[in-house]
Amino acid sequence: MMSVSVYEVLAVIACAGHLALAFASALRSARSPLAPTLAVFCLVMFGWNLSVLLYRLSRAAEWYILDVAISPLTTPLMLHFVLAFVGLRRRLAWLLWLAYAGFVAFALVSLGAFFGGWPVRFVHSSTWSIVHLAGALPLLTLAIWVVTRHLRRQISPAEKVRTRLVLAALAIGGVLATTELWAGAGLRVPRLGPLGTLLIAALLAVVALRYRLFEKNLSVLAAVDAVAIACVALLGYFVVYRFLAASTAALVVASAVLLLLLGVVAWRTVSASLVRRSRMERLALLGRFSAQLAHDLKNPLAALKGATQFLQEERARGRSIDGQEEFLRLLSAECDRLTRLVDKYRRLGSLEPEREDTCINDLVRDTLRVGQLASASGVEIQTELAPDLPPVCVDADLLGVALENVVRNAAESLHGSGRIEVRTEPAGPAGVCITVTDDGVGMDARQKERAFDEFFTTKASGSGLGLSLVRRVVEAHGGHVSLHSREGVGTVVRLRLPAS
Repeated sequence: MMSVSVYEVLAVIACAGHLALAFASALRSARSPLAPTLAVFCLVMFGWNLSVLLYRLSRAAEWYILDVAISPLTTPLMLHFVLAFVGLRRRLAWLLWLAYAGFVAFALVSLGAFFGGWPVRFVHSSTWSIVHLAGALPLLTLAIWVVTRHLRRQISPAEKVRTRLVLAALAIGGVLATTELWAGAGLRVPRLGPLGTLLIAALLAVVALRYRLFEKNLSVLAAVDAVAIACVALLGYFVVYRFLAASTAALVVASAVLLLLLGVVAWRTVSASLVRRSRMERLALLGRFSAQLAHDLKNPLAALKGATQFLQEERARGRSIDGQEEFLRLLSAECDRLTRLVDKYRRLGSLEPEREDTCINDLVRDTLRVGQLASASGVEIQTELAPDLPPVCVDADLLGVALENVVRNAAESLHGSGRIEVRTEPAGPAGVCITVTDDGVGMDARQKERAFDEFFTTKASGSGLGLSLVRRVVEAHGGHVSLHSREGVGTVVRLRLPAS
């Protein structure tokens, strides 16, 4: 069996590793949905390792109670991280809520040992470990299975490496961490919990630092800062322990204060990052909106300028403009077009559809022609429009903007070369479906789950207003939008609309 001194050394290293990874994750929390979950998971693992270590050093019952109260929280957090990693967090949200409810209730019952009574006997019995194992093992098995399935579906070499490292963290680190529960249940196995949690932190740190777990690699400076903060914080804990070891109550209070301070530092870091991200998103949205507005206004303004210059030249040469009804009609028509554009953008902001019966095939042709989306020489757009589709009662301007955005996103995913197919077909007994298919770079599971989120983009500078607008436009018409994508294969977006 592992000696006590080695166990304590591993616990200290695990504390430092988890605290460093928690701060490193907090720095990326504004950019990745994985980062906040991993940060909280690492803080909980830090608290568990610290309580185990201090119980080993002091043998005070309070630290043991903190140990058994904190450890159940690791299981739902682990499941949360895994489901976010494989893109199933929203689809299996019900399971996640059940896991959190069950394990938080278990942790609260364990925390009741501070007040005496039957919870004290419960947390010191083998029954506690058996109950914990009964809840944790199925979820750990499920997590390993979904990550294994995710690995089998991957084509991208980088995603395969990330998935293998996460799978190793679960399979090796998770199994070693559960040895504490097996030993508590009465089996004669070595207690390798600190070693298991240390391996989990190390493997996930490699994924974060080297393989873009958070969509962008952590900088070396950020990693050094996180390790420095972790070491200073851990040193503070041991200084507190050195001076307050004689008073367990004072030690617990001081440790709680230090943990609270760590939480405040992490929260301030996250808050500052969130504020910066919010400002950048507003600027990005304004820039994309302005670019789209400028694109739409360019043609009618050019027509107005050309017609006006022609009439001015006619007058300058002493000619009458009484016979130039065609140019006068053009001026009037382009002014009307500008008025419609301004009204379209007003309705685009408030999503107030002005519906009328529309031929979907005509809308598709007009959108592709006016948008000039095939301007890139290597991008080929094919259409397959089903005949005799029923008319749909929609706002043609709003739906045209949504379709244009989908096709433009598809074109940009091709990086200048590839094929886009736009197809219309009946959808059920009464409805139509517009399908846009590309053979571009595709999306990984995490990007696919967030594709319809506000401001989300996989490009450094995306055009249009994003798939979130597409979803809102289609749903405002009583329809539904879906997306299927595989990294390295391509993306399919379907807009289903009810018939009028």
